[in-house]
Amino acid sequence: MRSSETPLGVRPCPRLTDALIATTDPDLFTGAELGAWTQVRAAARLARLGCDAYAYAMLAAGRIDLVVESGLKVWDWSALVPVIEAAGGAVTNWRGETPDGSGQILAVGDVSIREQALVTLRRASL
Repeated sequence: MRSSETPLGVRPCPRLTDALIATTDPDLFTGAELGAWTQVRAAARLARLGCDAYAYAMLAAGRIDLVVESGLKVWDWSALVPVIEAAGGAVTNWRGETPDGSGQILAVGDVSIREQALVTLRRASL
């Protein structure tokens, strides 16, 4: 690594209420998913929209804390998983499991907020 380069690394954010979050576009969520996103957005400090893959780069660089997406294909997120994990973050589906073909992705920098986000998503999706 060159001396002018900074390695990627997520930042600490143990509470969802302090989190900066992102999604590509709330219009991509279905009815129940939109309700779930709305609840996570309400719980977070600030939400950013329209970032697409850039949101995952910001997460890995420690600039934001959480990305919530739906309607994604495997090729939309699979190359991002090792980058986020190498930076110290984690990527799951909305059930907290290894991402699959459901299209629902939850990427977190600090794994402390993963369960908080999952509980909020589950509560709103019922």
